[in-house]
This record gives sequence, C-alpha cells and structure tokens, in this order.
Amino acid sequence: MKENNIFEIGMVDRDIKSEVFDTKKTLLVLDTNFLIELVQQSEKDINAILTQLRKISATIYIPFFALWEYAANNNQVLDIKKETRTSEEEVEKSFKRIESEFRNTVKNAITPKGDDLYFKESIKTDTNKFIDEKMGQFDELKKGVLEKKKKVEEQLTRTDSEISNVNNILLKFIDEHISDSLTIDQTWINKYEKEGKIRYENKIGPGFADAQKEMVRQYGSLSYHTKYGDFFIWREVLEYMKSNSTFDTLVFVTNDQKDLYDSTKKYPDKHLFGELREENGKPTRLYICKVEKLIKLLDLTLNYIPVSDYNDNSEDKSMRKILNENIADQIEDNEEFNDHLCEWLLNKAPDSEDLSEGEGFKTDVENCIIDTKEVSVSDFSLEEITFTTSLSGHVIINYVGDNPSYERKIRDGVPASISESIMFSFSVDYDGAYNLLDSRFEDFEFDGSLEISNSI
Repeated sequence: MKENNIFEIGMVDRDIKSEVFDTKKTLLVLDTNFLIELVQQSEKDINAILTQLRKISATIYIPFFALWEYAANNNQVLDIKKETRTSEEEVEKSFKRIESEFRNTVKNAITPKGDDLYFKESIKTDTNKFIDEKMGQFDELKKGVLEKKKKVEEQLTRTDSEISNVNNILLKFIDEHISDSLTIDQTWINKYEKEGKIRYENKIGPGFADAQKEMVRQYGSLSYHTKYGDFFIWREVLEYMKSNSTFDTLVFVTNDQKDLYDSTKKYPDKHLFGELREENGKPTRLYICKVEKLIKLLDLTLNYIPVSDYNDNSEDKSMRKILNENIADQIEDNEEFNDHLCEWLLNKAPDSEDLSEGEGFKTDVENCIIDTKEVSVSDFSLEEITFTTSLSGHVIINYVGDNPSYERKIRDGVPASISESIMFSFSVDYDGAYNLLDSRFEDFEFDGSLEISNSI
C-alpha cells in the first residue's frame, strides 16, 4: 500500500480545521502555557471555555509534567498583592512633610529678610493668606490619592479572589484529563533524562532550546531537570498514544514552538512525526497549534485575552519578553552588577601554577566579556522585577606575585615581581531582583563554574 506523503502527516496550525475535534480519533494535548493562559482569564470566560471543551469529541489529555510545571509557575499569577506599596500612614506623613517644605519654600521666596522693614508684617500676612489658599488644592490632592489607593486595593482583593476561584475551576478540569495509565517514577525520569541529553546534543526537539537551563525541580520524592520538561511531555504523549491506538491525529496545543519546526518553519520537525508514527504504529497527523488559534477554532469565548504572544516568525511583543530584554541590557551595562560578577570570578579563580612560589600573590580582572545572557522574569511589580539569568562568557585574570629569584641587594635587572594573564571561560546562574525605584540590582549571589580556556 502506498504510504502517505511525509508532509501530509506533519501539519501547521494554519491547516487545521475545527472539524478535526469532532472525532474520537483526535487526541488534543494541552501544554503548560495553555493552562497558564487560562488561569488568567475571568471566571465567566474560564467556565465558558471549559464547558465548550467538554463538549468536543476529541480526547483531551494533559500530561503530568504539564501539570507539574503549571503548579510551579502559576504562583506568579496567583500572588496578587492586595495593598499598594505605601501605607496610608506613610502617605499622611509624606504629605505633611511636603506641606511643611512647601510653606517654608514659599515664605523664603517671598518674605524679605531684615527686622526693620516697614512693610514686613504686611508681607507676611499676605504670604500666609496666599499659602492657605493654595493648600486647599493640596488637601484635595491628598484626599484624591487616598481614595484612589483604597479603590485599587479593593480591585486587587476582588482580582485575587477571582483568580483563586479560576485556579480551583481549572484544577478540577485538569484532574478530569490526567491519565492514570502511565506511572511516572524516578526510574522513568532518569531514563529519559539520559535520552534527552543525547537528543539535545543533536538538536532534536522538543526542548533542546532549553539545554542551558540547570534548574532542578522537586515534586514529592521525585526530582528532575527542568530543561527536559518539554521532552518529558512529548514522551508522555507518545506512550499515551501507544497505549491507545485508536488515534490518527494529534493536536499539540502550545505557545512554546521554538524547536518544534523544521528549518523552513512550514512543517513540524520530521523527527517528531516520524516518532509519532513509530509509536502509534501508523501514519498519524500532527498539528502544532497555538492557544489563541484553538480558542478561535472552537469559538470558545469572544472575550478571551491572550496573555502572551509567542511567535517564532515575528517579534514577540509580550510584556515578559520586553522585561527579559531590558534586564539583559541592564546586566550588560550596569557597572555594579559587573563589579560583583568580577569579584565572584576572582574568588573562584584558582592559584597560578607558574606563580605558586611567589609571595605577595594578587589577582585582578583584566577583561570580562559576557557572551550570552538568558534572562527569565519570574515576577514584577511597580517596585521591582525578580528574575533568573544564566550567563556565559570569558574573563582574563591577571596574576601578580613577588619574584622568588629577585634579590633586593643585587641590582642585576631581575624584576621584583612577575605576572601572568590567564583566560577563563565561565558559566554563571544568578537569581536576583532589579529595583525599579533605585535602578539597581539586589541579592548578588552567583553560582556556577570557571574553567581555564587559554593562557595568553
């Protein structure tokens, strides 16, 4: 029998039609970012979306690792601060201080100096009258600030309550679509971490774009490297389809599509639907579909608000990406950050073998270059941005020590000190915060490695 053309098996979301969800032969897989998108919708909309999803014939499947990653990442959504950053008491104090400074400034600007000026008392009276008239506007401003503050806090309280309700509704839906046919244990994780390492080295997705991430996540007694999260989800899907051979179509809903396509960006990577065919035992259509596309296809809600806009073919306009880029620029340009990084590198630097016999041993950074910066914002407010970043680069460290061959009483041209410059490559992880009010970084705690790259 003639086999289907390979490009008819791997599909992109522009080819997908709503009819694909009207059959039980379709498996609809929901990725972590789909769940993150939904929890940020209104309670009315989340109910409308989930009601419609329950009506389709396609089988909905949520992988374990999608749930685990959702549980780890949704705190940035659920953690709503109910109070604005300045207390009412501090607002009152600030306004009193400003009022006092304002009165003194006006008096000093208008009232002449000298005790014998004939018109002094008249001027003082007029000045005080002028200030009192203006302070009425000042009092209105203070009143307006406090009223606005109260309204914002009331709105945050309502938002916090609604997000909590939406999360509970979504967790119930997730529970309905988590499979009980697959057992995830540490042996399973260890097996596929080994396979994932080989795949990533050969640029095989999904997930190889996250190969530099080194975070380890705990879930109960289990632990896994988060860089393999996307691959684990894919392995779960393959095993689920292998145990349920009725499916002839897989729709994978995700906004994170950076390493799922071939070089043309027109089709899913042939390796993926090749694996899908092998595991499913027959040609299987693969659609990679964005969240917003699915919402539109199923006409789930007119009020859906996309939280992020990931697109491999055009610039990502999401707020979080903009913040990531801004923090990356600050890391490159911020003198304080670079000073702390250089200090950490110096403390990490080993002794120089060539100078080991010298005395008065000193080191300093001759040059430090950050080659790559991968920034991920975890939370942000009006006051600060918290984030994680992985840095890699190279640094030249200059070693200076007393020359053991130098004799101070003999002037024979022997140098009193000897020096050596050594180039190192470094890889550094940093979890910190950027204070928006002071424009400075906080919590300078680095973790990473420093290795000799080349002697110069």
